[in-house]
Amino acid sequence: MSNTYYIRIRGRVHGPMLMSRLQGLAKKGQLSRIHDVSDDGQTWRKASSVPEIFERRAESVSASMSEGVSAVRQQRNQANTIQSTGEAQTVGSGQEAVAASSTTPGGESAKWHYSINGVQYGPTSKIEISQLIKSGSLCRDDLVWKEGMATWGEASNVGELAGLFQGVKSKRRRASSSDENLTTPMRRWFARTIDRLVLFLAMGLSLSVVVGVLLMTGAIGEAAGGEDMGDGVAAVLGLGALIALAAACIVPMLIVAIFQIYFLSKHSQSIGKHALKMRIVRIDDDQPAGFANGFVLRSLCNNLIGILLFPVTFGAYFIIDACFIFRDDRRCIHDLIANTKVIDVE
Repeated sequence: MSNTYYIRIRGRVHGPMLMSRLQGLAKKGQLSRIHDVSDDGQTWRKASSVPEIFERRAESVSASMSEGVSAVRQQRNQANTIQSTGEAQTVGSGQEAVAASSTTPGGESAKWHYSINGVQYGPTSKIEISQLIKSGSLCRDDLVWKEGMATWGEASNVGELAGLFQGVKSKRRRASSSDENLTTPMRRWFARTIDRLVLFLAMGLSLSVVVGVLLMTGAIGEAAGGEDMGDGVAAVLGLGALIALAAACIVPMLIVAIFQIYFLSKHSQSIGKHALKMRIVRIDDDQPAGFANGFVLRSLCNNLIGILLFPVTFGAYFIIDACFIFRDDRRCIHDLIANTKVIDVE
């Protein structure tokens, strides 16, 4: 096995680096089991397939917890012995000082342990815990524990850590099962095809109705026979027929657009995605994209960019946008703009 490794986090490749460096990143919560690791920078696998990165960390947590429990028990036994020999007051103050430096809440040397995405790290100091929180690596609902706590608890619910989260926004996206449900490029293409078919069918039906009415009323024939009824009347009828035909195209487009906006705002799905049971979600928290991300950023802004670039790209922007679906994270340019992804739902 290679002595150096590459890691890929959110599409960016870092390395080469030694195993010790990987273990250091894992300790700080910057590398987790869901990230990609490679020996050569070409062939990738999940970090969970390289247990050496995390085994030592888990052993360290277990050993530290055992040592901490043993130390507390030893201190209690010593205190009991001192009390029984009448020397409790003199040495007891020393025991209190030791306890204050290791188990008193807020002590900088307190041994903290924390868990990110199910992987445990530690022991570490409160200072490093504070740095992890400020950097966004340790989130509010990540679990923490230290000597003296009965059980693990959410970081934001631990009294001496709660204040550290004020004004801090997490920069880390949690591992989610929805990453495993990313829809395939072919399914997204089918959904787009359904959306286009709905639009074309609506326009075709509308045009058929309008053309049928114009033929039955003879408006088209009369407009063409300008010699019999005068050029002015023929021109008016011709203009009316053109307006009717234009309305037959524009009105169904508006109606379909309203339905699409409704589905995107209410269900974070277009009509095609709704039919194929797909949903647009935010990349940060896997929640439905909604109106702002799902329509304004993902659709409206992306189309405006394509239109503004049309004199330069001649429409190639939309082709490039679609080709981005073949990235590892299956996110097109409009997904990157809106900070979204598309997943399969039941």
